[in-house]
Amino acid sequence: MQPPEPDKPWLLEVCPHVTLHHEGIYEPYKGTGPDRREARLRVLRALERLHSIRLDDREIRYAILEDAGGDALDSLVAAHAVARTVTDPSRVHPPAARDRGVEGYVYV
Repeated sequence: MQPPEPDKPWLLEVCPHVTLHHEGIYEPYKGTGPDRREARLRVLRALERLHSIRLDDREIRYAILEDAGGDALDSLVAAHAVARTVTDPSRVHPPAARDRGVEGYVYV
């Protein structure tokens, strides 16, 4: 992994599951049934509350809540993690000497 260079594109790998754990708001939300839909709603509300995410579009909100596979919510979590990383340079660290053998980083 290379240190970020402001004049070059960045490639960030994001894991929504890890991001939600890091935030302390993970719960199983993938799957069918009212319990999993309610879980998606709780995660979405937590993201809105904790990070001032505004999701006013009813169709997108509906798609996130009704997507039993969780891909729509995963996409929102990933977009949030990327936005937070690129707007706060302190979150992007060049590899430390002890980490030079690692394959990559997961940004949360």
